[in-house]
Amino acid sequence: MRLRLLCLGLFLITSTQAFAGGFAIFETSVRVSGMMGAYVADGRDVSTIFFNPAGLAQLSGFQFQAGAVFIAPNTRFRGPLPHSVDETVMESKTFPIPNIYASYQIAEGLTAGLGVYIPFGLGSKWDRNWVGSGIATETGIQTAVVAPTIAYMLPFKEYGEISIGASLQIGVLASAKLERKVYDFGTDGVSLLEGSSEEIYYGYNVGIIYKPMDKLAIGFSYRSQLELNIVGEATFTNLPSSGFINGAKGDLKITTPANWTLGISVRPTEDLTLNLDYVNWGWSSYDTLKVVFREEYRTLAVNEIISPRLYNDTYQLRFGAEYIVRAVNGLTVRGGVGFDNNPVPDETIDPTLPDTDRIIGALGASYYVTPNVGFNLYYTFIRGFERKSDNSANNSIHGYFNTHANIFGAGISLSF
Repeated sequence: MRLRLLCLGLFLITSTQAFAGGFAIFETSVRVSGMMGAYVADGRDVSTIFFNPAGLAQLSGFQFQAGAVFIAPNTRFRGPLPHSVDETVMESKTFPIPNIYASYQIAEGLTAGLGVYIPFGLGSKWDRNWVGSGIATETGIQTAVVAPTIAYMLPFKEYGEISIGASLQIGVLASAKLERKVYDFGTDGVSLLEGSSEEIYYGYNVGIIYKPMDKLAIGFSYRSQLELNIVGEATFTNLPSSGFINGAKGDLKITTPANWTLGISVRPTEDLTLNLDYVNWGWSSYDTLKVVFREEYRTLAVNEIISPRLYNDTYQLRFGAEYIVRAVNGLTVRGGVGFDNNPVPDETIDPTLPDTDRIIGALGASYYVTPNVGFNLYYTFIRGFERKSDNSANNSIHGYFNTHANIFGAGISLSF
């Protein structure tokens, strides 16, 4: 039984190494993603529910937006060093990330809204016979949040406009999947771990926007941690039943990082908007991973397994621009650039989705066929810096990872 529990604990722990910066999703709005997600001080779009709930107070009437982004990551591995520099390419896979937002102005300066989005997700899939198959062949993480939101613009405006807002994040989905090969028992075995949350989890998002003048705004938002409890169940194929028990379960406790954003929005002209955001992620809260075994699988020898993760706090810089094209009625174009600093230390990097510092570029556009109906499109390219893995202590493989991603998005905006 002790061996069985240790095997289950190993698989549960390995799967959550995927919970890194590469799985934090900022592409939660087609329109705003065209501006590199730099929107904490802007707030003129209903998707401000995600970026800064205070922006909702600037909206009038009924606003609705729906869309989806499609993220296609690509990773190449060269190694294992020092014996080989052969290249392995991760299998192509595209992840659809939908989002929906709606708001209604209740009274002058008071607006309520609702958002549905995916704050963490993605995954990776490698050939079952690749050199790192004993670490991971397929990994996936998915969450979904429903966010009722309220925002209010303070009535006194002697020194400018001040808007405040808050969202309750209600987590309705959290799931994880890990598949890997097992070679330690003389067989070509496969282990599959799949799990999901059995209960709702909660968080919050609060923000403020201050506009000292019409063409200048400063914004700040804070998004809390989410406490996930995923119940994992293991399935083993072609492995000795004496050491591996199918259906064994354990509680996997994951805390997603809090983050805060500070930004500025400037409108040099009526047609041009420039936004700059600094985003701070508190990944250092993910210092350990704890697996607590269900009572029916416990022994006096093994009740829980704790594994160090030692992630670092990180930051993102995001710059976005928007320009209204007067020569084409109803057309607005956007663009942006960004830099993401990754949280994963060299000691814990692995092939589930090798995280790295990234440079990002985005382009987007909206076309309104009527004053109330518009269509949004955008494209983002992410280029990661080369990352070397040389940590044998955590069962990693020695070599180099190179990553890039293409992201496309389309959606619709309605207002009444």
